Amino acid sequence: MILHRCKAIIGAPARGDFSRRAPLGFSSDRFRTHLALVAVCLSLWLGCSPPLDPVLHVCTNQWTGYEPLYLARSLRYFNDNDIQLMEYLSASDCMRAFGNGTVEAAALTLDEALQLVEDGVALKIAQVLDFSNGADVVLTRPEIASLAALKGRRVAVENSATGAYVLQRALQKGGLRHDEVHIVAAVVSEHERVYQAGAVDAVVTFDPVRTRLKAAGLRELFSSREIPGEIVDILIVQRDFAERFPNDVQQLQSAWYRALDYLRTQPKDAAERIAPRSGLTAEQFHRTLSDIHFPTPEENRKLLGGRPAELLAPARRIMETMLEKQLLRRPVALDSLF
Repeated sequence: MILHRCKAIIGAPARGDFSRRAPLGFSSDRFRTHLALVAVCLSLWLGCSPPLDPVLHVCTNQWTGYEPLYLARSLRYFNDNDIQLMEYLSASDCMRAFGNGTVEAAALTLDEALQLVEDGVALKIAQVLDFSNGADVVLTRPEIASLAALKGRRVAVENSATGAYVLQRALQKGGLRHDEVHIVAAVVSEHERVYQAGAVDAVVTFDPVRTRLKAAGLRELFSSREIPGEIVDILIVQRDFAERFPNDVQQLQSAWYRALDYLRTQPKDAAERIAPRSGLTAEQFHRTLSDIHFPTPEENRKLLGGRPAELLAPARRIMETMLEKQLLRRPVALDSLF
């Protein structure tokens, strides 16, 4: 409609009305007038056109619970022109990328999302991806038989909210203060190396590194099984992106659930596709999945869309623990997450 009206306004060039400095059929003044009208019409047309859907960039770290995303990519459940997965070495790197707008979506834990909200990042929880029911752990040298025996020991932990949270909960159980252990900051990809080098006595880690270190003889003294519902992995999306491009988010969610169905119905092929990414055998990979719960679409509707959302209560407990342990400086508005 706008283009038709512009055409009517501009009209056709008058015959014989030209000069040496203007295009054929236009006087200089007439040409400038037509050019201005064309610019106005183009700007109106572009302003009224619906925005083109951009690429949805999704960051993750190396965690077994995020592997259905990579299985979906392997099965071509989404096109790389629409959705691109970006794997970072640590959750902290992923948080930084989301916080500065490098990516539009991120797979992170709920406690990490709370830290982003505290920093003023406007986000929305689009989906609960999984609950860790034993896959996040504190592992020690075989001779360390209790959490209390960690006093004075060197503990490797990722410089992230989740690493600090799991360590604090383990120390709490062992009756230790944070200053009674020596923290060695190490991203998860370095956990095996620092342990094998003798630089640490214990590691706060998660699968697939947990499985590989336990196979090497480390002792498990604490796991997320002891704090059910507290280590929650979620898909967060920049709030403005979620509001402008809901179909892109829905496409990713659909691919996720299709990948979960494939995991259940074609476990052998699924493991062969993604276990090598984790450095695990197919058998080890399937064993790690037993310590992770993937909520169904119906569970997600209750967790995020209930009145109140069922995720609100565990989110409040996590926030209170983080405030107590100074992992958060102040309370955040939990309602803003949904």
